Amino acid sequence: MASTKKSTSTKKRTLKKPGSKRKVSSEFRSLKVAKDNPPFRTFKVTRQTFYWATLMLYIVFLQLWIVKLQLDVATQLEQYEAVILGVL
Repeated sequence: MASTKKSTSTKKRTLKKPGSKRKVSSEFRSLKVAKDNPPFRTFKVTRQTFYWATLMLYIVFLQLWIVKLQLDVATQLEQYEAVILGVL
């Protein structure tokens, strides 16, 4: 049997100094002017306003339709139950 030797090489680790981060020069900065951010609570009617209002109305309509269907099914079941219990 051949014995294998593990080579233990010690490498010097270089410690990074906290101030050694690469600084970005002013050459790479954008020259675009930032848009003014309006206050959060301002209201402006846009295309998205109509989109969200239409979507909200559609969802409310569907929910009311589902509630109506559930009530119709419940009344039908009550009528069938009354007929079955009346026969027995």
